[in-house]
Amino acid sequence: MKKIIMFLSCILCYATIINAQNVTFISGAKFTAIDDVTIEVDVTNTGMAGEPAAYLWIWSNPDLSNSNYPGKESIYNTSWGNSPENAKLTMVSANKFRFTFKAVDIFLQTPGQLFSFGFLLKTKNGSKKTDDFKPFEFVPLVFKESVFRVFPESSGINDVITINYNKSFAIQTNALSVNEQRMTVTSASVELLSSTGAVMATLSNLPVRMIKDGVYAATFIVKQFPNLPSNLSNAKYIRYKFHGTAVDNTGATVNVITQSAQYEFSNLK
Repeated sequence: MKKIIMFLSCILCYATIINAQNVTFISGAKFTAIDDVTIEVDVTNTGMAGEPAAYLWIWSNPDLSNSNYPGKESIYNTSWGNSPENAKLTMVSANKFRFTFKAVDIFLQTPGQLFSFGFLLKTKNGSKKTDDFKPFEFVPLVFKESVFRVFPESSGINDVITINYNKSFAIQTNALSVNEQRMTVTSASVELLSSTGAVMATLSNLPVRMIKDGVYAATFIVKQFPNLPSNLSNAKYIRYKFHGTAVDNTGATVNVITQSAQYEFSNLK
């Protein structure tokens, strides 16, 4: 029985990987429920392969039973056997289709009611379709306190990026060691990582300022990195941490470094 379960789990993982490869977020991988989201779908090796036209069938909050996030059909889901023309996708090339939507407009729900969405592509009469592509989560619009935070959510090579370290919140949630709690924050460091996690460039000794009691911030631009590769197409993440000093139990001054935090670029260019 265990072997069967493991085998089925592998199949599900493989299906998830295939789905992820089929869907490309042209507008960036991070988005809120009020953003215009553009998605390109490759229907190769799906039930829609070779079809000259594709129609969208999309719904909110797939597989959620939480009453705060009710699932709802979009305005495009009028009739499975006769999709409306405004549900028709733009054909980019053979087997590739593109569509743009704003979640609050097509689901007629508030941003607070939208956690995620799922969709599939179908022929107009529903005789052929892809498997479900899901779930894709929305970035919440309601601020949630955290130890580490990056602003803005979507950043490019020329954008000013701010990394934040909320020492006060970390102490409240018992997320720090004793030395980290005593730490006087003096600087920050950032690493630029590839999609595989390899370090592409490092930026050290970033000046830090306290923006409010117990909250520290440092800013930088990706172009600041020394020895930055000319081709950033493989750049995917930054990993950052804050540095400082503290007086330990013996009265000695020691160097202290916070745990590292990682941020995924949604649209680095």
